[in-house]
Amino acid sequence: MSNIKHPFASYPFEEEKLDPVIQQLIKHLDFYKTAGEIQRIIIQKDLTDTNTHLCWAYFEWIDAMATELDSDILSFGTSALAIIQEILAKDPEHKPTLKLKKYIEKAIDKIHKANKKFEKFNKVPLESLSLDDVSDFAWFLTENKHDKASKEIELKLWTRLYQEKPDTYVKKGTGFQKDMEYYGMNYYYLFHIAQVLWEGLGRYEEGRPILWKLINWENPKDVNQNNWTTPCIILLLFEAIDKNDQKEFSRLLRYQESKYHAMNAYRRSIENPKDMIPITTDENIGKLLTFALEVNEREAIKYILDSMCTEKEFVIANPEVRKTVDLARSIVDYLA
Repeated sequence: MSNIKHPFASYPFEEEKLDPVIQQLIKHLDFYKTAGEIQRIIIQKDLTDTNTHLCWAYFEWIDAMATELDSDILSFGTSALAIIQEILAKDPEHKPTLKLKKYIEKAIDKIHKANKKFEKFNKVPLESLSLDDVSDFAWFLTENKHDKASKEIELKLWTRLYQEKPDTYVKKGTGFQKDMEYYGMNYYYLFHIAQVLWEGLGRYEEGRPILWKLINWENPKDVNQNNWTTPCIILLLFEAIDKNDQKEFSRLLRYQESKYHAMNAYRRSIENPKDMIPITTDENIGKLLTFALEVNEREAIKYILDSMCTEKEFVIANPEVRKTVDLARSIVDYLA
């Protein structure tokens, strides 16, 4: 094991019994990527053994350990527990899996208990909260509250962070920790404002210019760090689908392609050889492909297949979406 923080002194799974490709993956841990790569190997090779799936759950959880942020612990912890639940359905007494389950549940429970403090925030003026409390409260509402009243509060919190947090600052490290430079905070917080306006409150005309400001953000360094291009364009694409607007749907996909060409030119200018790619969920890919197939938009179908769900870069875990992807590929191959 590396010097990266791990929950146990040794792996709960048997490393030597893993598929050789997975063994190599975990020796070169890449946060937010390794777990997905393990999942890809599991799907491609149809690996069903408990040891491999426990390895997958473990590295899903390690992504939470990378930051120890409440939101990551809740998100990645929930994903890891879903994998663990499937393992225990077949092998309910598997002790290493039960050990990891207990550890994750304890961490999640700690977050939920800590979240009780947010009840008092509803009883004080929001402007009296420190910026740290504002950030914690905003994330709590994002993760846990979906009613309109809570979203109105969340909007005020993200807006306050956008207005009061410096765009760039340095957080001084202590002990062995190095100083950390944070930048692109305006870009970061503005996305959350747009998201609440669009998805949480349905205030589309207020959210639309913000989405386009984010899509056309002038500082590529910010986008290189937190890429909101696809999440913003996805919202507009779904609006086009709801309106059955084939022309706008195609235009948005072409525009997304142009933004990634520009972004990757920037990455090459800073000697980053790895291209940035549009990443979204299985369900989103399924919705985009389904519409493209329905309206027979062949260029859109090909772009989605080539850029948003290539076998090299993505794992399509949802069986129904995999069927849609396979159908789309068969059509493209037939027309080639």
